Amino acid sequence: MNRPRARKCRRPRRSVLGGWSILVLFVASSARAQGSGLQDVAGDRRLGAEVSLRYIFEDAGSWRNLLPEVALSGRTGLGKDPLRTGRLLPHFGLGAGGIGKLENREDLARSLLLPGTLSLTLGVARAWTHSPGTRLVGPDVSLAAKVVPWRADTTVYRAGISGGLGVSSNQVFDAWIRLTRAVNAIGVGDRRRVLTALGGPGLWASDVSATAGFHSRRGDMGVFGTFGAYLFDSKFHVPPGARRVYALGVRKEFE
Repeated sequence: MNRPRARKCRRPRRSVLGGWSILVLFVASSARAQGSGLQDVAGDRRLGAEVSLRYIFEDAGSWRNLLPEVALSGRTGLGKDPLRTGRLLPHFGLGAGGIGKLENREDLARSLLLPGTLSLTLGVARAWTHSPGTRLVGPDVSLAAKVVPWRADTTVYRAGISGGLGVSSNQVFDAWIRLTRAVNAIGVGDRRRVLTALGGPGLWASDVSATAGFHSRRGDMGVFGTFGAYLFDSKFHVPPGARRVYALGVRKEFE
């Protein structure tokens, strides 16, 4: 068994990318940071930070489509024999990011499929070693909340539950798929403002998201693509141009 590496204290740094100021958090880790949560599933603990920049594809591209994000995540493995019986992985994620200017209902609905300005995730997953070089995570059940500001008097506080599956192959490719059911407002006043902002029904929403990416074997640098779309009756509650979102991005992880 490998001994955990000694923790190192590093100072926060600040970088500027695409006109956005990003606070890069260097977090000490007892294991190699892996943003996907799929690699090294036999490890007991993981704590790491990730900085990413994604480009959101729209009809009219602009610099405001570049969205920076910084995220802190961690997990703790429970179980003694992950190679045979699997291992429970309680996990959490805390993120903050930029968001483009929301000019209309389409922008707002599309932004609800993205991480938002603030986000929090708590969940538990089952991790398996399926075959040499291949690891599976699933089912993964999570509770998530995020904040998406729109107008001066309208902020969407979104909370929901999701289930997902993930796979990692040869330590260079990861893929996730996740289904979510969420409510877009918490209080009575928020519900009224959100319904007015959306121009009709849409307080509750169902969506699917899929992410796939390649990264270095060390896991500290990679590229990824994401797809999100409203499902079932939810897609009829938003304008046609806002029913799905595509994005490509790069990410850097830190130990």
